[in-house]
Amino acid sequence: MKRFGFSLERVLWHRRLREEAAEQALAGAFQRERAVSQGLTQVRDQAAQEILALERRLGDHMTGVEFLLHAPFAAALREREAALRERCVEAATETRERRDLLRERRREREVVSQLRQRAWERYRQGAEREVQLAIDEVAGGRHSRRRAETEE
Repeated sequence: MKRFGFSLERVLWHRRLREEAAEQALAGAFQRERAVSQGLTQVRDQAAQEILALERRLGDHMTGVEFLLHAPFAAALREREAALRERCVEAATETRERRDLLRERRREREVVSQLRQRAWERYRQGAEREVQLAIDEVAGGRHSRRRAETEE
């Protein structure tokens, strides 16, 4: 009996590799998005703590020098927060693009996988037919021998 062979096996292998690469790229994009999000949360927390500290110092008669030193620091925090928000948007966009790419790669692989499955089914049915024909031939031969024995 012949062995199963799929003519597009190499294409399927290649598409699986591309799908795996897309999965890894998506995982990396998720990690970057999570890291930027955590950084943004830390900057926001730091800004909130600074506002509370400023309010406490204002109640304790903050000097003008302290207030003047705080202003550039607060501005730098706001700039950093704005930059991190922008990076969050970029990371979310990258993640969305990677997800779409993975979806496309998966679809490409599934098309070839379905072709392989259909070829496997045809092969299996052909093999079952061959086995059935062999069984029928053996049964027919036995029947013919028994018939010949009973006629003698």
